[in-house]
Amino acid sequence: MRTPTFPVTLHRGERQAILLAESVRADVLLIDEQSGRTIALTRNIPLSGTLGVLERADRMGLVSNFPQALQRLKASGFFIAETLEQQLLDRHRSRSS
Repeated sequence: MRTPTFPVTLHRGERQAILLAESVRADVLLIDEQSGRTIALTRNIPLSGTLGVLERADRMGLVSNFPQALQRLKASGFFIAETLEQQLLDRHRSRSS
């Protein structure tokens, strides 16, 4: 059996998560690291990240204050590009109106 190869820059945890998702044919891989996301997509692994999970929870009515949740996530050191943050807030507003 051939050992899968990954870029050296990919952290061991991301490598293991991708291999596990492949082996169990996971419905979705939760991963935020961009290089890991790129590799997972090239391997046809469905994925989501923290923001996708948060937005889905908001759509399901499980988040009482979505804008505040985004702010708290950012305050903890989580990076969110301004354009992405605005898109998330716009979609939230359209659901709330």
